[in-house]
Amino acid sequence: MDFQSANPAHVAILEALHQACFPPKEAWSAAFFKGQLALPGTQGWVGLVPGPAREGEPIGLCLVRSQPGFGSEPGECEILTLGIVPAWRSRGHGGKLLAHALKEPMRRRERILLEVEADNLPAKTLYHHMGFREVALRPGYYGQGRDALLMACQPGT
Repeated sequence: MDFQSANPAHVAILEALHQACFPPKEAWSAAFFKGQLALPGTQGWVGLVPGPAREGEPIGLCLVRSQPGFGSEPGECEILTLGIVPAWRSRGHGGKLLAHALKEPMRRRERILLEVEADNLPAKTLYHHMGFREVALRPGYYGQGRDALLMACQPGT
């Protein structure tokens, strides 16, 4: 997988990817992506198909937001969204995209947080594999009967 840093010129691509990856009521708009990318500490990436056959086709996205720490304390990073279009899932692309997005937060030893739907076994498996641990349950976070797990990873521990 190849990676392209996302900026406001990519909001239509980010919107299309998010619509392909998430249920219609949960998909983010181009305007929402534009607002997120304008916030301090927010970075985004588009995952692209490697190889000559379909090289450059966008197949995934990831947005993260880092907050600086105080003094010598490391900051925190939140994974805002991560998605791989369904036809490209279960091939390791999500892990590659996430690892790329977290290079700098890991280097800075930031605590990394995310929410994931409690019933999303493939995503939870990926996050556990990447060193995340469940720290809290948020009942109804995604709607009635759809709980979220808050997960955290502390690099270097």
